[in-house]
Amino acid sequence: MEKRTRRRFTAEEKSRSLIRHLQDGVAVSQLCDELQIHPNQYFEWQRLGLGGLPQVFDRDGRKADGRLAHEVDALKEQLRRKDEVIAELLSEHMALKKSLGVK
Repeated sequence: MEKRTRRRFTAEEKSRSLIRHLQDGVAVSQLCDELQIHPNQYFEWQRLGLGGLPQVFDRDGRKADGRLAHEVDALKEQLRRKDEVIAELLSEHMALKKSLGVK
């Protein structure tokens, strides 16, 4: 039995196939033949694609994303400052060890 390698479809390819069916009216069977996939695979893509639509229109979700991005930036800045303090303390520690002759 010949073993086939798993094909990976990009998000763009999946989206294009959904649009062709929903907007252009191309039959699912034709799309599946072209892509050489089982219809169940196409309907799984459709379920996932249409299931994400509420998030696209959710304003509160976009606001939350903005708040999270701001929080991430603030935390990155806090880590940067901590790294600077640690580096300064280590350099002072090394200088003190050298001045005392400790290895």
